[in-house]
Amino acid sequence: MKYLRPIDTHAHFRWDEYLNYNFIKLGFRDSRAVGLAGVLEMPNTTPQLTTIANIADRIVIANKHRGEIYHGIYAGTSEDMAQVTNIVLEAKKSMEANGRINGIKIFHCQSTGKMGITDHDKQREIWEILGGLEYKGVVTNHFEDEESYTGDFDYTNPITHSIRQNPESELIQAERQVRNAKDSKFQGIMVSAHTSNPDTVDYLISERKNVPFDIAIEMTLHHMFLNTGDYSIHKNRVKMNPPLRVPILQQRNLEHVLKGNIDFIGTDHAPHPIEEKDSKTPKSGIPAIPFYPRGIELLRNEKIREIVLQDITFNNANRIFKLGLAPRLAEVEYNPLLWVAYGYNPFSRIDGTI
Repeated sequence: MKYLRPIDTHAHFRWDEYLNYNFIKLGFRDSRAVGLAGVLEMPNTTPQLTTIANIADRIVIANKHRGEIYHGIYAGTSEDMAQVTNIVLEAKKSMEANGRINGIKIFHCQSTGKMGITDHDKQREIWEILGGLEYKGVVTNHFEDEESYTGDFDYTNPITHSIRQNPESELIQAERQVRNAKDSKFQGIMVSAHTSNPDTVDYLISERKNVPFDIAIEMTLHHMFLNTGDYSIHKNRVKMNPPLRVPILQQRNLEHVLKGNIDFIGTDHAPHPIEEKDSKTPKSGIPAIPFYPRGIELLRNEKIREIVLQDITFNNANRIFKLGLAPRLAEVEYNPLLWVAYGYNPFSRIDGTI
């Protein structure tokens, strides 16, 4: 199968979290196998990518494994406003010099890595720093509002994760942060990461005409193809943040993708050791890069226009992140054997490998 080599705008390759697992080496193995042109790595590693020293060290490690694949990094923010100021300035320098920092990441809730900024005043202050420093690059956001969560997670009943971290919590946080960015005179590009609620997509599209900055929408393969029914097959192995949604919302997500209402696909590739996924405190995140060729095949089966497919897999990310990558074709076939290294295939229901 041939397709334009994609850019994955959202990947977690881990670092010292699991010393017995070389997830960055494995991630680039999979990236080559599916023909990726580039990967943008999230900052919630151990150590966190919140300082220029840690980012420099991470680039050295990535260079050992990436080959010809472009590797970029989102610099992370914290509750320390001096750190935020410094990392924003470093990101501006990197972007001006075509360096490897391609954006800023803000977690507006707690997720893997505990980088969440949940205090409303601190959330506003970060946007004020971004506006005051005239940062014009990408700010990627994890939109979930912990104050809007309902109930408790019960590891023996995995669907409670989707009930607790409800879709409304994503929309509420998106609305709050759009207001904050607008009030702070933010001039860059706001990205909604791994958007899981189609109502969030509708809202962000409607706000584009009302704000002085650009809004881009990212969606994952799992939020367009998987749903809460997959808990019955994989239990907590398909626990991720934000969670899987009910089938009607998943179908609406897919419709948004087919219509070209999202800007790019990020896999949110986020592996954990299988024993962690099967524990009483299961970590959130799934491996996803191996599914990419099958995902493209499914989108083509849904009659997506080829120009829309090219835009959401390569063109838009290449433009928005100013990567300057030359478009090239990949010719690859879906290889379900790649899942063996992770111990399970979260997409087994729809790829015919059950």
